[in-house]
Amino acid sequence: VKVGSMGRPLPGYPVVLLDPVTGAVTEGQGEGEIALDLSQPPLGLMAGYYDDPEKTAESRTGGYHHTGDIAVRDDDGYLTYVGRSDDVFKASDY
Repeated sequence: VKVGSMGRPLPGYPVVLLDPVTGAVTEGQGEGEIALDLSQPPLGLMAGYYDDPEKTAESRTGGYHHTGDIAVRDDDGYLTYVGRSDDVFKASDY
């Protein structure tokens, strides 16, 4: 574990970072939106937003589930949270 990082993705969770401008997968070290590769949907990924198929469709484009979270990946594969790509931030389950 590295201080300040969120750690590395668990095995079975195909986490990628997507370039915010091009949408291309960022290989190795770099910054981008945290997304899950839907060609290998991980166990536990939500089926969709409750009663909101449009929002579900918006979050799943280009073969990825887009989280809206921005992170930096270092050379060791550790992710550090940077911010959001939108103005939503949920804290304390409220």
